[in-house]
Amino acid sequence: MKNHKTILLGSIAWIVTFVFSCSTNNVETSVSIHDTPGEYTFDASYDRSQTAFVYRYLDSCFAPEKSLSEHSTTERHVHLKDNTIFDIKTAEGSLHIEIDKTKNSRFSIARLKKICSGIKLNTSK
Repeated sequence: MKNHKTILLGSIAWIVTFVFSCSTNNVETSVSIHDTPGEYTFDASYDRSQTAFVYRYLDSCFAPEKSLSEHSTTERHVHLKDNTIFDIKTAEGSLHIEIDKTKNSRFSIARLKKICSGIKLNTSK
């Protein structure tokens, strides 16, 4: 009887631990950067719980222009007032930014690369 009780309690503890570990959804940040003479592409996947942070970070970088609303899926061609042009795709836990270097100044390219680096650093913590 005591052995059955131990097995039952052990099984329940294992199931609870398994369910909890599945529901926490901790995803490590994964970043891919492709930098060619004509294009810069940034892809990031990160824990979904960081999505609101990433959107706020991007909006603060592009202020006063607001480019993203929290918790939305977006696929946009963005043209900022300073003539920075890029494509962006967002979803919870993922971000894709694509920059055509032939349509942007060196300043715009450097700015967007710096913003992408900030996302990489801040979602990796």
